[in-house]
Amino acid sequence: MFSLYYYLKGETNHRPFTAFKKPIVTQPEKSVYRKNRKKPEWVVNEVIRLVALMSSQSGCRKLADLFNELHGSKETVSKTYVYNLRNKHAYDIQALKRNLKHKRPKPVPKNTTWAMDLTYITTVDQKQQIILAIIEHATRACLKLEVLDNKSSTRILLSLIQTIKQFGFPKNIRTDNEINFCSRLMTTAFTLLNIKHQRTKVAAPWQNGKVERFFGTLKSKTRTLLFDNQNHLNNELNTFRFWYNHVRTHDYLDGKTPTQCWDSTKHSNREKAQWFDKWRGLLRGYYIPRE
Repeated sequence: MFSLYYYLKGETNHRPFTAFKKPIVTQPEKSVYRKNRKKPEWVVNEVIRLVALMSSQSGCRKLADLFNELHGSKETVSKTYVYNLRNKHAYDIQALKRNLKHKRPKPVPKNTTWAMDLTYITTVDQKQQIILAIIEHATRACLKLEVLDNKSSTRILLSLIQTIKQFGFPKNIRTDNEINFCSRLMTTAFTLLNIKHQRTKVAAPWQNGKVERFFGTLKSKTRTLLFDNQNHLNNELNTFRFWYNHVRTHDYLDGKTPTQCWDSTKHSNREKAQWFDKWRGLLRGYYIPRE
């Protein structure tokens, strides 16, 4: 409009009127974003398994790094993916943790591993008696349960040799790191007997859980009883050992006793079953002799 006004006035130094044109706006190229591809099912299951295996204090970054280290050639995950997956499948992770905790170990041949440890029981004469126990892993059989005069390596080695003479040689013996089990005498004896000594980590009693569980059963029964002296306690321990091996059934052994699993080739004589009742009803059940 202003250009036409100046044109009519004869002023030609202004540009002639031209119709306004819309500026040409070039559309920017659309960015090509990679769409979030759904992870395969095995990735989800593997992340859930790793979360269940690792401790609850493990961060998402550590879990992602662990997955990428194991399966980086196939798939990778980020810490955000692990975080979202852990929240989404919280129930599945807890269920898997319970299953892993109660998972039965693979069956092993008899006399593969023995568990050996010491515990203490106080008698009426206010003396703390030292008790040695040896448990066989495969059958849960209590091979040795006796009161020791002292807990020196020499005395423990004597009881161990007596047990080996009666039940045969094991491949492994698992103990804690107490000096009585790790002395030079015991180390030399294990080497000469061709037995591998398995030592648990420091302050990790659960790594020798078979004998620790046995001590828990023993202490729960003796808590309300009084023992006069060392000889009386030793006799009563023989009674407990008989009940534990021949009368008490184990869930791990599918309802069998350790003796039944130890003598798997023999048959039970159910017609001669006898009722066993000792320690004022604390030790009771049917004793079924073996043929």
